[in-house]
This record gives sequence, C-alpha cells and structure tokens, in this order.
Amino acid sequence: MQAANTSVTTTGEAFGRLASSYDDDFEHLPASQRLRGIIWDVYLRYFQPGDSLLELNCGTGTDALALAKNGIRIHATDISDGMLDAFHQKLSNSLHKEIVSTQRLAFDQLSTLRGRQFDGVYSNMGGLNCEADIKRVATDLHAIIKPGGVFIGTFLGDVAIWDMLAFLARGKVRQAFRRRSPDGSAANVGGAIVQTFYYSPETIQLFFSPHFTRVELHGLNIFTPPPTSQQAYRRIGKGMKLFEKLDEAVMRHPPFNRIGDHFIIVLKHV
Repeated sequence: MQAANTSVTTTGEAFGRLASSYDDDFEHLPASQRLRGIIWDVYLRYFQPGDSLLELNCGTGTDALALAKNGIRIHATDISDGMLDAFHQKLSNSLHKEIVSTQRLAFDQLSTLRGRQFDGVYSNMGGLNCEADIKRVATDLHAIIKPGGVFIGTFLGDVAIWDMLAFLARGKVRQAFRRRSPDGSAANVGGAIVQTFYYSPETIQLFFSPHFTRVELHGLNIFTPPPTSQQAYRRIGKGMKLFEKLDEAVMRHPPFNRIGDHFIIVLKHV
C-alpha cells in the first residue's frame, strides 16, 4: 500500500511492522473471515480456473492463496517487504505455490507492468484508500487488463454508520465526519502517519470511466461493526447475527450498497 505525501520507505515500513501479528490481529477474527467469504464469493463469480490475475496490496497473501486453490494464477504485489516476507513463509508451505508469484510494487509503479496482460485485477481491504491518485491507477490498469476483464476493489467508504456513531458517542464530532473530507485523514499505521482517503462508489466509478463500467456494488459492514471493533462484538454477542442478516438482505440494494465501513465494486474493462 502507498500513501500520498509519505515516502515509499516510510509507508512500507509502517505496514511491515504489522506483518508479524497481522493474521492473529485481523485475519483470524471470525468477523474478518465472514467478510472475506463475502468478498471471495464475488471474486469467484468473475475469476475462473486458469485466469491470470494481478493483486494489489496483497498483504500476507490471504486472498492470493484462496484464489490459487481454485486454480487461478496470481501475481501478488505489495509495497511492504514485511508483508511480503510473511506471505512468502505461508507460500512456501502451499501446494499451489507454482501458480503464485510476488513482487514489491507501489501503486505509482503500476506502469512498469505495461506490456503484460491480466484477466483481472483486485485490491482488497482498503489498500487503495492509501492512494490519492486513483485516476492514475485506473489509467495504468486500463493498459494491463484484457478487454472484458474486471477490476474488483474493496474500499473504505465515505459513509459508515458504526464509525460515525462510535465517534459521536465519545463527543468527537470532527472525527465522526472525517471520511467526508476530500483531503483525507491521518491514520497511525505501525507508528507512522499514513494519509487515508475515503472514497464514494460514485467517485471510484468516475475515476475509472470511460474505460470501465460498473457491474456490481455491495455495501459491507453496514449494520455490523468492522471486524476490528471487537468490543462491540463482545457486547452484542449472539445478537450480532441479526445485524449480519440485515447486512446480507440490503447490501446489494440502494442506498445501502453505497454505505458501510467498506464497499466492494466490480468494474468491467470495455
């Protein structure tokens, strides 16, 4: 992942500091696994065995390994050496390592992949929210995704109910609406400040036009809190199942498909 106005080294190191504990702190949480399952269902509607995909901000390789089990070839990239090291440890024990490759790559280096062609590209868990110039990313992806291929991105949205309520409950009004700021918001990542930008689905769609058209849009964690809000999950307990069912009932329908902690958008290359 790369942030605007911070050096590649600083940003890579920031995420690298999280790498050793990332799976325990996030990936192994039941709420995270549920979220991944929803996103993987979308992936497998568009990505088929034998496809060749590019992954942006691959982290510790959770998505890449899941897709490789389905016979999909993955070229996984990330800015963080620490994340890639953690991925390589898991990859060394994988039965599917022959169809997975990795590369240290920042978002502003995507143009170096021109000349290669991928059946699709995906970016999960808000990695691209650390990038200020999504339009440049879209231009670079236009050059490397085959016609008819798709880009599937999971972004932190600009409207999140739980996020707003959590800050308002603590009297932090400005922070409650920080996602609406066009200048982004500073986030502490591994002890470093990384500027984070919160995008609406309409903004993402605009950045990717006219070379991509929207196919699907789903809101994620609309009524449920984000996976990292473990205190909320403990307090609500089994009652969280009701909120999960509400999410599943409305996540594909306006206006709920454009709100939530994250949204997943499918854009077809035309």
